[in-house]
Amino acid sequence: MKNPIELEQIKPWFLGTIGIMGSAMKILLGNLNFITFNLITSFPLFCMMKFIPRSPYDFWQPSFIMEASLELRRLITHPGTLKSSIPSIQDWTIRVLDAWLFDMIKFLVALTSIYSASIFYTTSVGKSMSLRYLVQSSVTKIWWPEPIITYFSLSLISSIFLEGFRHWLRARPTNLYLIILQFFVPFVAVAKWLEFKALTNVAVVVSVLEDNIRGPFEAYSTSSELSRGNRLRGLVLIILHSSVLSGLKNLFKWSFSSIPAYHFIQNILYCLQWIMFWVVFTIYYYDCKNRHKSLS
Repeated sequence: MKNPIELEQIKPWFLGTIGIMGSAMKILLGNLNFITFNLITSFPLFCMMKFIPRSPYDFWQPSFIMEASLELRRLITHPGTLKSSIPSIQDWTIRVLDAWLFDMIKFLVALTSIYSASIFYTTSVGKSMSLRYLVQSSVTKIWWPEPIITYFSLSLISSIFLEGFRHWLRARPTNLYLIILQFFVPFVAVAKWLEFKALTNVAVVVSVLEDNIRGPFEAYSTSSELSRGNRLRGLVLIILHSSVLSGLKNLFKWSFSSIPAYHFIQNILYCLQWIMFWVVFTIYYYDCKNRHKSLS
C-alpha cells in the first residue's frame, strides 16, 4: 500500500495535468470570439489542406524539413538519379517550397493561437474583446521575427536529432554490447526527444509573449529555466494531446470516411487540432511561470 503522503502528491500533479487540458478546452469551446478569430486566421491553412493535394505531414516538425530530408536520403541512396533526372530535382524544389509555404501558414496560426489564448486565459475581458481588436493587436503588438526564427531553428535541431536517430535504428551492430545498447537507447531517446519538443514548444510561446527575448537560444534557455521541476508534465501533455486526437481522428475515419464531406471535416479537425496544441502549451507556459515565481 502506498504512503498517503505520496498519494496526496500524485493526485494534485495528475489533476493539474488534466486541468491544463481542461482549461484549453474551456478556452477553445467556451469563447465564441476566440474560436471565430482562430478559425478565420486558420482559413489559409484549411485552403491549402483542401485545394492542394498533399499527404498528411508529421505533426511534430515542419514538413519542408521532412520533404528535403526524405529527398536527400533518396539521392544519397541512389546517386545515379542526381544526374539522370534533373526534372526530379525541380519537382523536389517545388515540393519543398510548397511545404515551406504550408509551414509558414501553420506558424502564423500558431502565433495567433498563442497570443489570443494568452489574452483569454490571463484576463477577464477576453469575452468582451471584438474580433477587430484581436486582429489588430495580433498584428501590431507581436514582434514577429523572433518567433519565426525560434520556431524554425529549434525545429531544425529537432529534425537533425530525428535523422540521427533513424540512422541509429538502421544500424546492424555485431557486437553483443552494441546490440543490447541499441535495444535500450530508442526508449531513452524518444523520452528525451519528447522532453525537448515540450521545451521547444514553450520556447516558441516565450518568444511570442515575452518582450525581452532575443534569439532562439535565449528563448530555449528561458523555457528550460521556467519548466525546471515541471518538465515531465510537458512530456505527458504531448503524449496525452496526441493520443486523444489520434484516437478521435481514427474513430472519425472508421465511422464517417464514406460520407461526401469527410475530407472537408477532416481538414477542419486538423486546423482545430493545431490551434488546440498551442493553446495547451500556452497554458502550460503560464503554469511553469507561476510555479517558477512561487519557488523563487
